[in-house]
Amino acid sequence: MELLLQQIANGLSLGMAYALVALGLTLVFGVLHVVNFAHGEFYMLGALVTVLVVKSLGLPYIVALLIAIVLVSAVAIGLLYAAGLMWGQHTHIVIMEYWRWWVVHLWVEGIFEVFATAIISLLFVRMGI
Repeated sequence: MELLLQQIANGLSLGMAYALVALGLTLVFGVLHVVNFAHGEFYMLGALVTVLVVKSLGLPYIVALLIAIVLVSAVAIGLLYAAGLMWGQHTHIVIMEYWRWWVVHLWVEGIFEVFATAIISLLFVRMGI
């Protein structure tokens, strides 16, 4: 019975993670009609950094999660602003508006995904998975 409950919890938490990534893809495609997989990549990069910090440095999960948040956020923000600085005099207004929309989007959806990821990950750790 315990194994069944654990598998149900695993399925629900994995489904929630998939739903987060799918929601972001749907939102970006629905608003901009552009397929963009970047937020899913950063989601997985955050998970990878968290696991690497826990396994290699032996730090507690919460500390590793905070380190991963800072590292992945720094990379994401750096890449976003670097891409936005590549405009010129003949850049189309759509490109500039897209970049400006991403600056706002990074803070709104990014914070939501970080907290959702933290809660799901904490559930995994508490269950010993």
